[in-house]
Amino acid sequence: MKSTIKLAVLALLAVSTTAHSSCSKDEEVGPSIDVATGSFKGTLKSRLPGKAFNTTANAIVTVSKQNGSEMKITMPFPEGAYTRVIKVASLDGDIMSEDPQDPAGIFIYYTATSQLSISSQPLAADAVQFSFQGPKQ
Repeated sequence: MKSTIKLAVLALLAVSTTAHSSCSKDEEVGPSIDVATGSFKGTLKSRLPGKAFNTTANAIVTVSKQNGSEMKITMPFPEGAYTRVIKVASLDGDIMSEDPQDPAGIFIYYTATSQLSISSQPLAADAVQFSFQGPKQ
């Protein structure tokens, strides 16, 4: 229940930020999405298909630039690394998901604090569901 509430809050945050920053007159040049690449250490909450939620403290999540506007998130699991690609943009000085309803997940990198917050729903019945919060290393 707590995970569902957290995911809903993150989605609402992303929607409200996008709604307030999408005017074409307000075209601001923000930081490059490259600032959100690197290793992050924090709390990873995940659920593998058919299993209960698992919380991993001090998990290392790696974010790399997939192309001009996509970030590849790589997370550790005992069964092996899992990746997810989310399309992002520079919005109001932070790096956020372009589409707050992207089924791949919500990505928010707070430039001022170097904090990363990611959450997702499973893309399919056999996909991982996760959330992560932590600072850049």
